[in-house]
Amino acid sequence: ALVYDRGIDFDGYNAIAGEILMDRQDYAGAARCFERYLASYPDSSGAADVMLSLGTAYEEMGKTKEAVENYRRFQERYPMSRLKTTVTWKLENLLFRTAEESIEEGRLDEAKLALEDLAAGASARQVREKANFLLGGIAEQTGDREAALRYYREVVNLNLGESGRLLEKAKERIEELELARKRE
Repeated sequence: ALVYDRGIDFDGYNAIAGEILMDRQDYAGAARCFERYLASYPDSSGAADVMLSLGTAYEEMGKTKEAVENYRRFQERYPMSRLKTTVTWKLENLLFRTAEESIEEGRLDEAKLALEDLAAGASARQVREKANFLLGGIAEQTGDREAALRYYREVVNLNLGESGRLLEKAKERIEELELARKRE
């Protein structure tokens, strides 16, 4: 039935139909099924799982705005869900990727706003670390050396006692910026 008629409403089985379509990489069809399920059974025991799958379908379709809105609705509706950590991780990483795209497209102010929120409030240390590093790069691009140093130092502070590629890059940037300051 899924192959022959995309318009079929499977009622209580829309969640299952959506998962089958996800497996077939028919994300638009999956999203339709998940949306129907949530419209008919918003308070069902499986609604949180379906909402997570809907966000994933939106992401796969490149519908970033819809995915972000869906994940935020999930957080509001299911604050105690066993899936909360997964949804938060997906949301924060999606927002980070969106900020990276904004940087690539030259929309630095837009990227900066998103990254500042992530740097301050992301639940994952890795996201805060990457957000601060990119903020340091934006500050350098806009000629704000002091802000760049502040952001790079935050990357170092987030990694005390650890090692990593981003940490080493942050230390290099700090060293170069401080040398440039001394030369002036």
